[in-house]
Amino acid sequence: AGRPNRSLDSPSARFVEALGACALAGPRVDHLSADQDGAKVLSFPRSACPRYLLAGAAAVTGAVVEFGTWALGSSRCFAAGVNLTNTTGQFFALSSFRFSRDRRKIGAMLEWVPGLRFAPAIRDSPSRFEVMELFGFYMQPVYPSAAAARIDFELDSPEKYRRGFLHRQIDVWATDVPKSWRQLAALLEVVWSHLSVGAVVVLAGVLPATSERPSLLQYVYTRLVPEFLELLAVFPRSPDAFFGVRRPLTEAGADPLLLPPGSA
Repeated sequence: AGRPNRSLDSPSARFVEALGACALAGPRVDHLSADQDGAKVLSFPRSACPRYLLAGAAAVTGAVVEFGTWALGSSRCFAAGVNLTNTTGQFFALSSFRFSRDRRKIGAMLEWVPGLRFAPAIRDSPSRFEVMELFGFYMQPVYPSAAAARIDFELDSPEKYRRGFLHRQIDVWATDVPKSWRQLAALLEVVWSHLSVGAVVVLAGVLPATSERPSLLQYVYTRLVPEFLELLAVFPRSPDAFFGVRRPLTEAGADPLLLPPGSA
């Protein structure tokens, strides 16, 4: 497929450079793990947060867009990175913004964050709690202009997704939503015309490959690597994989990307 079509100032180049500079000691993220009241942040990804922060900070002129954030810990890390670029209105989170109806699961989650001001409301009615209120609370001290859009990943149209990030060019796209190659292909249909060459793509939770989810990684490597994506980084004991966009995914057209993994 030739050499990557990636400038030295592209998001992926900036991300790789930052990783190299932080090889021995990554950026400090302790200040992100607690909210304004001093309570622990829900679902805070302590080991992954430094890498998410560096990815957010790698944005050049495009947006940083996250599909699927659940309890918002990862969003806080990406947004903190975007804040380092001295821009506003560059971070977008698209999610269901709903907690589980499982009170036992929610109760166990809240035990890890004593002092959370929203805990009584969440515990009282988890499925009715307005998670966007928590999003605003978590984003205010980190990146006040962060935007959120409620999405049903099973039912909503591609156009509704695109409205969620204002049809912006994307420098960093992160998702933990797809659990199969078909889901990933559907999400790529949404974003591929918006991904800039050299953009960073973060596929969270895809490693290691298991008997239950081999097709997702097989799809990435038979359909996207190395023609459209290049692997930038993986890390020991981390389920995330970071890729860079080599050339516009629009050059493939929809049909090749929607073929099953391993097909001709």
